[in-house]
Amino acid sequence: MNKKNQFKTANVSYSNNKICKTLAVPLISDDFKFGTGMTDPIWQKAVLADDFSSYNQYKMDRRSTFSAFRTVDSLVIGFFFEEDKKDITFQTDKNGSVWNGDMAELHFGSMGPDGWLLQLGVGVKGNRFDSTGNFDKWKVKVFVRKNGWGAELKIHNSAFCLTEGGIRFNLCRQSLKKRLFCTWSPLQLRFHEVENFGELLFCDYKTAFSMRYGIHFDSMDRAEFEKQSAKMQIPAAKIMHGPYLSNPDSNSVSISWATAGKIPSFLQYREKNFNAEWCKV
Repeated sequence: MNKKNQFKTANVSYSNNKICKTLAVPLISDDFKFGTGMTDPIWQKAVLADDFSSYNQYKMDRRSTFSAFRTVDSLVIGFFFEEDKKDITFQTDKNGSVWNGDMAELHFGSMGPDGWLLQLGVGVKGNRFDSTGNFDKWKVKVFVRKNGWGAELKIHNSAFCLTEGGIRFNLCRQSLKKRLFCTWSPLQLRFHEVENFGELLFCDYKTAFSMRYGIHFDSMDRAEFEKQSAKMQIPAAKIMHGPYLSNPDSNSVSISWATAGKIPSFLQYREKNFNAEWCKV
């Protein structure tokens, strides 16, 4: 196996998305004031994304955006969801469930043998949810305007398990009154699909690409990184070796094959030249 194929084979994809949305989050050492409603000048240096998709065919008639940057010890994310203030559903109790009003879910995680998932929830009244209970590792400040609502979050790096320079990430929006649900990275069935999350890089695009695939580019932007990474992906269900027949006996034979990733598999068979139903193992 040549070196190129080694890198490609190691990059197995379980995603249903052809392109994994990716953002390189800049490291900014400047001091900034947290909780200004994203008006501090430092947000001009952050990376911004507004390419959200509707979830499960729900309508998406208002713009959603988020921005991100890093400090030495934390990831800082700010989001804003456009909406008429009269259409915003506020949680009935500040200390109650984040899901009984307009809210955002932020998901972080990774695939692999030591996969992990962190789910954070932020309600429009400042309610918080943390799937790990580590509320001391992050803080949030919500703001409401006449054309929508948003929040700033500062999450300590110790909340994450960084792998290959980045983490899987997705941001989901819930608007109850208008039945508006959307996500940054498209999902198939549910919000917790780590394999279908996008990704935040804690380095620049060319460094991440070189680290993962051993291929160097003099320069690389988001579009080129996503395009080239997609070419390197191998679907987990792809048969890499086989099928092989072995151990033949008078009434049995062993059939084996190897897929690129660990996935559920089955075998169908029936007697040759007969229209009997297929047997499934």
